[in-house]
Formats: sequence, C-alpha cells, structure tokens
Amino acid sequence: MFGCAFYRSFPYKMVTHARVFSLKPKFKINHKIGLFLSTLFFGYPKKFGYENMCSWVKIKNDKVILPLKPTANTQTLEDIDFDFMEKFIAELEQCRLAELEQCRLAELEAYLKATGLENTTLSNEEENALSVFNGNNSGGGG
Repeated sequence: MFGCAFYRSFPYKMVTHARVFSLKPKFKINHKIGLFLSTLFFGYPKKFGYENMCSWVKIKNDKVILPLKPTANTQTLEDIDFDFMEKFIAELEQCRLAELEQCRLAELEAYLKATGLENTTLSNEEENALSVFNGNNSGGGG
C-alpha cells in the first residue's frame, strides 16, 4: 500500500496512525478528473516503501505533468485541459465495459455449451406457455 493513490468523491475519514495525505485541489474537480489526477501518483510505490517512508517534506515539491489545452502558451490553471482528462477517462471506462461484456458473453457461451443448452429452441408448447405467462403477468400481480 505504500505510495498508493486513490480518488474519493465522497467525504471520508483517514486513520491517524498511518502516513496518509489528502490533497485538496485549488480548483473544482469531478469524478473523472479525480481519477485522472490520482493516476499521476501511481509511481510512488516505487519511490517509497517501509524503508523510505513518504512524508510531506519529501513530496511537497514534486511536480506532476498535466495536459494543457492545444492553445496554451503558458502553464496556468486556465491552460490545464480538464476537458481532455474527462474524455480520456470516459474512453477508458467505455473500453473496460466493452471488455467486460465480451468476457461475460464468452463465459455465458461456455456455460451454455457445458450444460447442453447452447442451441436450444422452444417447442410450440413451451412458446405457448411463455406467451400465456407473459400475457397474464403484465405487472399487476394477477
């Protein structure tokens, strides 16, 4: 856990006996920007450990590289490309959801094959029973 970074979009309490730092941004952030910013500290586990504890003195002058707007001429708060951060995280989330969907479909297909249900069609009797069930149970409880 040394050097790990997390984003919390809700109020939380930190333990007092651990070396935990809570950064308070000087600008408004949302969930996606918070996730993007937390990744900037992912290298800290390589930098700090039990033998080299992190402290505010050691990190207070660390610099992070933030994306700037294409039109930026300087490195001011107004030049930070927060829109890029949001879109980047949204794209990563969509990619991950697509991967999960593919994985779940593959698991379902494997299950159906293993149980002999991969190519099942309903008989006329089963289709009629399903139609009766759906027609008689349209959400009113009776």
